[in-house]
Amino acid sequence: MIWWIKAWGALGAATATAVALFVAVTIGTREIPVPALTGQAGQFVVAELVALLPAVLILHGVHRGDPRTEYTAVRSGAVRMVAWVAVWVTMVWGATAAAHLLGADSAVIEMARNTTGYVGVALLLRPVAGLRAAVAFSAAVPLVCAAAGWRTGGVAQPWAWPLHPANSVLALLQAFLLLGLGLIAVLLRPRETPG
Repeated sequence: MIWWIKAWGALGAATATAVALFVAVTIGTREIPVPALTGQAGQFVVAELVALLPAVLILHGVHRGDPRTEYTAVRSGAVRMVAWVAVWVTMVWGATAAAHLLGADSAVIEMARNTTGYVGVALLLRPVAGLRAAVAFSAAVPLVCAAAGWRTGGVAQPWAWPLHPANSVLALLQAFLLLGLGLIAVLLRPRETPG
């Protein structure tokens, strides 16, 4: 078990999550002005961007091993991956809830929501595009949303879930829908055999 935790980069993912939570608590509400391709230029909150750090590290840890070796084991690699991501998301949201109850503002909720969505996007695209392209596309999501996701008046488009405020139920549902679809894509991916 200790080897598996090391191999899947659990310490790196936990450290990245702690750093992202710390940044979200301390400077998460700072806004970065971004030019817009459509509508009106808006603001990008730091907590919305820092959410990429834990998402990228959890995905890197999950895919450090050789997929053919992982999927030829007696136990299903896909089930382990889904279980690991589910445990990790539960831990992120638990830490977020604790930070919020201790007085952190809503930036921590935005960070957890966006991390959840970014992981979902990458897992959903991984079977089609491969890991590196899926992670790169996941990292491009907030940039595309920041450039094209604002309507006149500085209001985020309904589809631009990373830009929505923490109390947006629509954005939360979209992030968890993406995660759910990504986990289903992992489970439905055919097992790879050597040779």
